[in-house]
Amino acid sequence: MELKKNILITGGKGYLGTRITNFLSQIDYFSVFVTSRNNLPLENKQVQLISVNTASDNLEIVLESIDVVIHLAALDAKNSDLFPEEAIDVNIKDTVKWLEASAKSKVYHFIYFSTIHVYGNSLIGNISENTATKPVHPYAITHKCAEDYVLYYSKKHGFKSQIFRLSNSMGYPESEMSQWNLLVPDLCKKAVLTNKIPLHSNPKTTRDFIPIQDVCRAIEHFIKNKEIEEGIYNISSAKSMTILEMATKIKQQCQELGICLPTIELLSQEINEPPSYSIDNTKLKETGFVLNENYELEIKGLLTYCLNKFKK
Repeated sequence: MELKKNILITGGKGYLGTRITNFLSQIDYFSVFVTSRNNLPLENKQVQLISVNTASDNLEIVLESIDVVIHLAALDAKNSDLFPEEAIDVNIKDTVKWLEASAKSKVYHFIYFSTIHVYGNSLIGNISENTATKPVHPYAITHKCAEDYVLYYSKKHGFKSQIFRLSNSMGYPESEMSQWNLLVPDLCKKAVLTNKIPLHSNPKTTRDFIPIQDVCRAIEHFIKNKEIEEGIYNISSAKSMTILEMATKIKQQCQELGICLPTIELLSQEINEPPSYSIDNTKLKETGFVLNENYELEIKGLLTYCLNKFKK
């Protein structure tokens, strides 16, 4: 019989973190703990919230009985740009503190969430884990630096580590939504509030969207399968979808839910074909992981959230 695993999720109350926390808490042999800078109480009674101040608290004590650390806590792209020194403190220095404590507390598995933006802004061709990194933004620069520390500590202290370079995860929130600057939540909100889906940038711009449900399933897969090698993994769909294609999916789900059908507005003067690229996920698939790619589920959830929040 599988022994119960104690999992600590840093940043477990954010947009992505809450989904991961709730997903893992439903698995019988996982006991889930979260840390967060957000002091709001947890709605999920199966999860234990640990109040942590990385500047002063002894993280070894926090990790005393923890088997797996999932390190999500980071300053987002917008705030990393506005406050680059804080991005260094949160994204790099705090990561090092958790790594140091993990080594001393004998944590055996450390999963670090990075970003595909470490490859740069102008992506062209097939982007694999072997592609040279060219971070040009404080968010990407600090994540790349943190990646290097994860690899260093893992090798030095002998615990298993995996780095997830996450593409554009998209989906519905399970806590108070604050990330309205993200493309898909923003378009869903506007579809509900204005019956319009305005596209201000080139509608042929492509992105690699991955449903959050698949991200959650990937974490479970990596924790459960001990034979999966450590290292860097692109967590992506390996498909390039245009912004217009995503807007069309949102419009279709509005129809499914009986929402007044929104109009897609092409507001950009630029409608040229940008360079094509693919975020290769061959390494992920070779572990035996199969994507569900249920974009409709995530969009329906976002639209329903917007209806409940803004149309009461």
